[in-house]
Amino acid sequence: MCEWKVPVASVTAGTRLVCDNGFSCLEDGQVVEVLADADGSLYVDCGGPERHHHYIDGQLTVDGTHYVGFKLETVGTPSSDRSPVFVFGSNLAGRHGAGAALFAYQHRGAALGVGTGMTGNSYAIPTKDERIRTRGLVEIERSVIEFIRFAEAHPEMTFQLTPIGCGLAGYKPEQIAPMFKGAPANVLIPQEFAAVLSGA
Repeated sequence: MCEWKVPVASVTAGTRLVCDNGFSCLEDGQVVEVLADADGSLYVDCGGPERHHHYIDGQLTVDGTHYVGFKLETVGTPSSDRSPVFVFGSNLAGRHGAGAALFAYQHRGAALGVGTGMTGNSYAIPTKDERIRTRGLVEIERSVIEFIRFAEAHPEMTFQLTPIGCGLAGYKPEQIAPMFKGAPANVLIPQEFAAVLSGA
């Protein structure tokens, strides 16, 4: 029997997985939706009156690249129609207390204490430092380049970019938008940035 495995990069909050017969709390062939707790840790709901959580980190392969015991659901909503990854401006302390960061924490599984990269169904680009001071444009652009590389490496995902840096960080779209000029097609550019890029 071929072992079921799913690449870690393909699984975020909202991903639907099919279980194999190796679980005591889940049925063979059962379809489950991946959820994220307040810390951003991914789990599936075992159901039942006590609503036990099965954290999928326990299914990681030794090299940490795959989750064992699952395969991606192929019937139903196409991946292109699922909620896009919410890309928001953050601080390096991971304090998601206001604006788009608060929304990402409350609704898209952004983990507290994580100020850069992907958690849940969100991706944090830090525009402020650990002390909640606005980062310089060069520093922000480094983080943007890192995000663009991530998006290029995951064409199966769609990313909903917000106008990062143009709220609490205090920058103007004209200063931030050019950083996304080379973004791949799976990054949805916000209107504020698109207006700048179309005139570039």
